[in-house]
Amino acid sequence: MKYTKPKTLLTPAHANAKIDKDKSTINAILHLAPFTLASDTASEININTCPMANYDNSHFMELESKTKNIAVVFSLKKGAKLPDTCLGLPVLDGDLSDNRFRDKKNHIVGLRSKGIQAEDLVNECWKFCLNLSGRGKFYSVQNSRINKTRWLLNEPETFLEQLGNEVDKLYTKAKRQGKVCAVRLNGTSDIDWRYKWPKFFEEFSNITNTDFFNYEYTKVPKRNLTDKQKAKGYKQHLTYSLQYVRNLDGSKVA
Repeated sequence: MKYTKPKTLLTPAHANAKIDKDKSTINAILHLAPFTLASDTASEININTCPMANYDNSHFMELESKTKNIAVVFSLKKGAKLPDTCLGLPVLDGDLSDNRFRDKKNHIVGLRSKGIQAEDLVNECWKFCLNLSGRGKFYSVQNSRINKTRWLLNEPETFLEQLGNEVDKLYTKAKRQGKVCAVRLNGTSDIDWRYKWPKFFEEFSNITNTDFFNYEYTKVPKRNLTDKQKAKGYKQHLTYSLQYVRNLDGSKVA
């Protein structure tokens, strides 16, 4: 599988308007190709970094609401008012900031569909994935994400070494500026990094959450730290992402 290693893996805050809003953090996101864009058709190798993209995970919402906030994409244009409550929970505006680790608990994180065509709203999320939003629509950005994904698949050791170096530099920069370091490893993927990259969790296990946050959206049910991982000091902040675009009452757009 051919690929070119990009010079950097993490997308810095200044390249993403949403995460750049909070000036108290030094924030970065890892963007991979989300589904089969990085596949090698010649050898029939399929790469899917979002395993729940095709599945309705709605029936897990009640279970997940006990441990995580729930992210819901509403059928609303940018700037439109979100509902005050949805599915029995108060709604906070998730478009004001991407720093989910600062959200109040037991809330719906309301997001807007951002111009998705009405006829596409009933489809699985991969058909209107945010992978193509913002700068993601450019060929150079897509090509970079594909190369990153192929690098991870083919040479995980060197990929994780590079990623670790970038996270370390980010954390050092944040400490120097008196800011919080925040890293989101699943910008356009849904990988369980606890098992893909345990060294990351171990390295930051002794750092308090006032200095460092590892945060994600996930569609994978029950992705919670095990007792053994908690004992080791593993930390992560998860927001459960509910499948399908929704009406204001939380029902699926029909």
